[in-house]
Amino acid sequence: MLGKKQLASAALLLTLPGLVTMTTGDKVLADEERETITINGNDVDEDHRFKGFGTVSANNTTRLMMDYKEENPEAYWEIMHQLFDPETGAGLAHVKVELGADVNSSSGTEPATKRYEDEPANVLRGAGFQFAADAKSINENITTEILRWGEPRWTWEGAANQNYEKRYQWYKDTMDAVEEEYGFKLDYVGLTQNERAQNGNGRIDEEWLQYFTTSLEDEPNYAEDYEDIKLVAADGYRDTSSISQTLLDHENLREDIDVISTHYEISGSDALTELQNTLKDNGKEPKEIWISEGVAPMVNARYRENMEPQYNGLGGQYGIVDVTSRIISAYSWEGAGDNPLNAVSFDFQPSVSAFYEGASYNPKHLISAKDPWSGFYETDGGLQGVRHVMNFVEHDDRSTEKNERWQYVQGATYSDGEFFDGGVEVDTSTRNYMTLKDPETDDYSTVFANNTEDIRRYTIQAEQLNGKENAPVHIWETKGSEDDGAIDENWFQHTETVTPENGQYNVEVSPYSIVTISTLDKQAEVEDFEYESDPVDTSDNTILSLPYEDDFEYDEYGTDEEGRDYIERRGGTPRYTTDQTGAFEVVKEATKPKEQGSAERVERTIPQADDHGSMLQQKITPDIIGAEWAVWGGNDGAATDRNPTTNIGDHRWANYKASYDFLLDTHTPKAENRSNYALIGVRQVKAGGSDSQAPYNAKIYEDGTYEILNMGSVVKEGTVDGFDSSKWHNMALEAKENTFTLYLDEKEIASYTDEEETVMAGRVSLGSGYYETLIDNLKIEPLDGYSYESEKIDNAQGHVYDSKEEARNNDDDVNPIGYVGDWTYSRTGYDHFNRTLMTTEADVPVWNGVDIGHQDTTDTQGTLNKVYYSGDWSSNGTNAWGSGGESFEITFKGNEIRLYGITNPSNGTADVYLDGEQVGEANYLNNSEMEQMVWSAENLEETEHTLKVVANDGYASFTHAEVETSEERTLTTKDTLAPDQFTAVSQESEIGGEENTVYAYREGENDWGANSTNAWANFDDNPYILVHFTGTGIDYLAGAGEETAYNVELDGEDMGDHTVDSESGIRYSVRNLEEGQHTLKVSLGDNEAKETYMDYRGVNIYSTPDTEEEASSMVFDFEGTGFNLFGATPDALIDVYVDGTLIQEDHRIRATGARQTSYVLRGLENKTHSAEIVVKGGSFVLDGMDVITGENNIDVDKAALQELFDAQQDRNHKDYTKDSWKTFHKARQHAKQVLKNPQSSQIDVYAAQTSLQQAVEGLVEK
Repeated sequence: MLGKKQLASAALLLTLPGLVTMTTGDKVLADEERETITINGNDVDEDHRFKGFGTVSANNTTRLMMDYKEENPEAYWEIMHQLFDPETGAGLAHVKVELGADVNSSSGTEPATKRYEDEPANVLRGAGFQFAADAKSINENITTEILRWGEPRWTWEGAANQNYEKRYQWYKDTMDAVEEEYGFKLDYVGLTQNERAQNGNGRIDEEWLQYFTTSLEDEPNYAEDYEDIKLVAADGYRDTSSISQTLLDHENLREDIDVISTHYEISGSDALTELQNTLKDNGKEPKEIWISEGVAPMVNARYRENMEPQYNGLGGQYGIVDVTSRIISAYSWEGAGDNPLNAVSFDFQPSVSAFYEGASYNPKHLISAKDPWSGFYETDGGLQGVRHVMNFVEHDDRSTEKNERWQYVQGATYSDGEFFDGGVEVDTSTRNYMTLKDPETDDYSTVFANNTEDIRRYTIQAEQLNGKENAPVHIWETKGSEDDGAIDENWFQHTETVTPENGQYNVEVSPYSIVTISTLDKQAEVEDFEYESDPVDTSDNTILSLPYEDDFEYDEYGTDEEGRDYIERRGGTPRYTTDQTGAFEVVKEATKPKEQGSAERVERTIPQADDHGSMLQQKITPDIIGAEWAVWGGNDGAATDRNPTTNIGDHRWANYKASYDFLLDTHTPKAENRSNYALIGVRQVKAGGSDSQAPYNAKIYEDGTYEILNMGSVVKEGTVDGFDSSKWHNMALEAKENTFTLYLDEKEIASYTDEEETVMAGRVSLGSGYYETLIDNLKIEPLDGYSYESEKIDNAQGHVYDSKEEARNNDDDVNPIGYVGDWTYSRTGYDHFNRTLMTTEADVPVWNGVDIGHQDTTDTQGTLNKVYYSGDWSSNGTNAWGSGGESFEITFKGNEIRLYGITNPSNGTADVYLDGEQVGEANYLNNSEMEQMVWSAENLEETEHTLKVVANDGYASFTHAEVETSEERTLTTKDTLAPDQFTAVSQESEIGGEENTVYAYREGENDWGANSTNAWANFDDNPYILVHFTGTGIDYLAGAGEETAYNVELDGEDMGDHTVDSESGIRYSVRNLEEGQHTLKVSLGDNEAKETYMDYRGVNIYSTPDTEEEASSMVFDFEGTGFNLFGATPDALIDVYVDGTLIQEDHRIRATGARQTSYVLRGLENKTHSAEIVVKGGSFVLDGMDVITGENNIDVDKAALQELFDAQQDRNHKDYTKDSWKTFHKARQHAKQVLKNPQSSQIDVYAAQTSLQQAVEGLVEK
């Protein structure tokens, strides 16, 4: 049952030398394994001073903070103080703001400060500069910076031809505007484009650097306004080499560039080392190095503790310990060798994730803040990890000339371990610590980050510290929780104060923990310094209630200290929106450009102007589409083909009607391939798509044509007679369960039912073409009799149990899911809710018919169960694809066929022919890439048929086809071992007996070479492949062009010499073996080698699955009227029980995409229920679930039961045995009663259907 939720996460022992220490845990190191760390006050790095952690505000990631500030200012300032307060918060010391261009720079857009050359720079747009200003109001010593990703069209047009004056003016005007608006000067300017330099590719725009530095120095007010601004380059992706070489080659730039910045890196480069040495040899200071973009922790501690308990909620990849340790490894990492990076700062991207769930790269954060309407936010343990570093150093007082930043004690700073995505891989380091000291007082602090399973033991020897050697040392730790304790009970706790003897004392750091030792007594100096356990209460995370309305007037909000109203102080940013492409801003009156290319506006005469005051306007027209951030693909300066869209609202909304008034743009010149339309999208949950990020969209164009789209494919279209694009219209899209209805001016014009129920809950998207579309009176309304409320539950809100009984006894309201059986947890990408997945795989296949794969080819048309390709088809291990009239044919015998292919945003459609007659179309379009069923036919005559698929619009794809036949088939499971899944051996004694294991033998020192496609070994080394397998058959796969014959032995018997079948790629195949253990050996034997290398492409192992083995399952209690399961399940067979009743048996889940629905249940009473999902076959993936809360008075669906009941009417008891008929008759009568009873619940219907189906299958003929 989901009620109020209280959520709640060993590290240290200190002793004086000679005292006995006691620890808890599995591993304790002996005294002789203790490492001595010497903290020598004279052993400091004179060249690099510690700067610390900072943050990036870019890519729309801070957008919702503007709404927190307006709707819940108390929560807003709590978040800001937690991030920036140097005493009781994280004390982040730097804020980098994206210099926006109205392009999606990964997670959304940041608005351009200047969209036109003649426009004054507007730094009120968006959240970035306001975020930085409010941070500085907490700590004035915070430094600030700007950096570009894309850029406005008007600046790019010059820069593309090496004319940089316009770009320069954009930068300078923005710099000036920041000071004028917020009262502070920018401290740093990032000159290069974000991540243009990558892995040493040399992409540094040297001419632009020269132009900017020269032009700025030539400003008449340079000494007064710009001289103190420092310049940063090149924000490269793992690339210090490109900018370092540029500075080596250009002495003037070497003088001008102050900071070298890089991303996701912990080692330097030859060029950087040469540059730093050159500077020092010439009496210059080496460049300061920053990690100017790095990850924040991914997957909150409460999810980690559930699914990876061995890490105590803190350890693991991208965990709290990992990310905290990165500022240590960035300065000193043993793996850097002769090219240390010596980076002194680390900027989180982002520190606060104030953008909607499902956006690219979400979540990663110290604090998540996605619900401004309620003020709910969640602070995770990463913030305490940062405090371990930032609260125990003193920072530079920028009001003085003196550099007060702390110094690194070099001999007491170290890290090692294997590199992992900008840090060190979990469980690979032996030690990771950093010591910093005050250059004036010789106070010191050492931070230990232990992301391993081992206890680390140290002896600290302090010396040359001007009396601080024996100063009391204050010990702080963050570690996992004790049994049944709150998850955060041991975060940032003061554990002990020790006084060294002769500068010496001992420290122990437990697995997956952080420890800080410091001579600073911060607890005595700072009130409320120690963290107090405050587990998040998710019951505060209330849904945005419906109806929700926005007329964009905002009269209910007051003015600020400057006298600006809501619209003015936010730069036109509307409430709760997060722009993904284009720019949607509130305007107080309708205007249009006086002339193209100018910011000057004139009045736009619109109908019913008095009824429309402030309105939402899409601001980007075809002539000012920004230059894309195309460094990771595409062309510099490209204009995106994605259309303007913004997301709004709560991803828990289920059933609702979204509407607004719209007036299309009739004054902007029409651009080729740029349609003029208004759009509403519903059920948006993740990024992707060209028109909006919602799975379901409705569009109305300027000529009156309309479309309803599902996952990017048009499913309904038509034309509205007499549509006048110069008038206001009202557009609405209703999402009622799986039916979507489009209204125009309150009249229904089209409706579509999605039988796949692709997405059943999500927020709203608004969209437009690249024209100045006006929108007003936005409404999102509940539907009578249908609940709009749901609760989203992550797959990681649960535990793995040993038995169903244990799982059913779970009374944890916060973590209601109980997993039983063989489940695997994975931390995944941002496509998945909270970056987590639970997966279980059954040995039993979901289906037992004839499967024809894309590689089952033939050169002869009409070959049964083979694919015949016509045209220039390409293929890989996943699928084959063709276009422009290319086709494939399959001849099959059966009564049903299902065709599968890869769908994605760039594929097209194909015509489908069956037995020479065109019967339909296969659609390969989808907002995201996945394998799907694209066409099917059933109830065919059980005879030979020919299926032909002809690509006609874009690419068609073929993965496989499933053919149903009435012939009985033995249930078989196929497991494929890839060519690189083997154990390499050079001695036959090394061959073991593990089942389903491949041993690749090769004499000498060399192992078999391998990749995901094939494996190889020189025949001179007498290689062979030996496979121990358990099953009834095996295929040995090889390259189709191989000419050499190989000898095959099966269970010690010589099976002869075999060549490769050129069509199937199978060298040897056997079936119908006795189920059990077998051994296959494949070698050259006595054959002549016609190639240099022996070839191996993997094996398919066939076996009879154990259908009696208990299947994996998940159980959960919920309060509501139904639920949706969602996640990218490839193919699964499940049984569903509710309140102990089997309501659905052998339900097949065909391929679903990320965050797409895999199973839907409705029609339950609004009360507490118990559910169980049993995974009987295939592979099932759970990303999460939506529990439908509140009344949902939908009709009970009796259609399937009625169909089954009607099909039994002609049965005669004389044809069946007495006992089987008795069971059948009872089930049929019960079904009849359920069908007639208007009070029957959905569970009653499902139970009756299951009972009748089982009785039908149990009939025994006489």
